[in-house]
Amino acid sequence: MIRIGEHSILILSPDGRAVPFDQMELQRRLEKLLAAHLDTKELSIARDIAGATEMILLNKFRSEDREHPPCIKSEVLDDLICRILTGAGFRKAAEEYRREVVVNGGLVRIPLDRIRCFLEENLEVYGDNLDRIAEKVYHTMKSIGADDSSPQLALELARHFQAVAAGKVAFNIMQPDFDPDKDCTIAPEQLIARVSPENRFCFDQRILMISKINLRIFPALRLELRLTGIATHYNLIAPLTELALAPAFVQIAKAADELCLITDEIFHQRGNEADIPVKILLNLMDASVFTRDWMGCNSTEAQERCAVQLCKTFAAELTRFPFKLTCT
Repeated sequence: MIRIGEHSILILSPDGRAVPFDQMELQRRLEKLLAAHLDTKELSIARDIAGATEMILLNKFRSEDREHPPCIKSEVLDDLICRILTGAGFRKAAEEYRREVVVNGGLVRIPLDRIRCFLEENLEVYGDNLDRIAEKVYHTMKSIGADDSSPQLALELARHFQAVAAGKVAFNIMQPDFDPDKDCTIAPEQLIARVSPENRFCFDQRILMISKINLRIFPALRLELRLTGIATHYNLIAPLTELALAPAFVQIAKAADELCLITDEIFHQRGNEADIPVKILLNLMDASVFTRDWMGCNSTEAQERCAVQLCKTFAAELTRFPFKLTCT
C-alpha cells in the first residue's frame, strides 16, 4: 500500500530508536489480540481502532515540517491504544494489551543496579521519593529472581508504588460511558439506500465501495475506488491516459460527495454532531493492476508514480479532501 501525502509520526522506543508509526502493523497486532480475547470474528474492529489511533496522533501531533516530524514516546502510544480499547467497551482486551506491553517489553533490558537512574530519567519523581520507589522496584524484581527488567515493567511498577504512596488506586481504568445495547454501527446498505438514482450505479456496479462505520470507535467514511470498474462501465479502451478518465472521475466524485452528505445526515440523527463533517479515507484498491493493464505502465516505479497521480486527481474532484489517501 502506498500512502500519499503522509505526515509521519515517529514513535520513540525505550532503547532510543525512532520508527514511523505503522497503522497496518498495529492493526495486525490488534487482530491477534481481539481474536484471542473476544467472542467475535469481526476483526474490522482492529482496523477501526488502528485508524482511530492514527487520526488522533495526526490531529494532536501533526507537523508540516517533513524533515523533523514529531516524535512521541511508545508509552504515550500504548496509553492511547488502551484508552481507545477501554472507551470502546473492550476492557479485557485493553488489560491484555497492557499486560503484553509490560511483560514482553522490548529487546532492551535494564540492569537492576541502573533502575534508579532509569526512573530518574523517565519518571517525574525526585529525592527521597525516588529512592523509596526505586528500592521497591529493585526488591520486587529480585524477589522473582530477575537480574534485569524491561523498561515498561520498571515504569509500571514505579507508577504503581507511586500511586499507592499517594493513596490512589493504581491502574484505575474508567468504566466506558456508553450504552452497550445501543447500536453504534452504520451498515453500507443504510447509506447506499439513500443515494439518488443517477449516482446509484457507482455502488451497484461496485465502482465505489464503502465499509461499515463504527460510530463508537472510528466514525469515518472508508471509500474504495475500483478503477477497473470504471473502465468496464464506461467501455474504455486501453491504453488509457489520465485525461481519458477525467469525465468519469467528475461523475463518480459527485456520487462520493452525495454519500458524504448522507453520512453527515445520519451522524446528526445518531447524535454524532462532533464528527460532522465526516472524515474520508480514500483508497484506490486496484491501482497497480489498472496502471499496468490499462495504462501501459510496465515497471513498478511507473505504476506507483501513475497510481499516486490518479489518486490525487480523483481526490481533487471531491468537495472534501480526504483525511487519508492510499492506493494498492
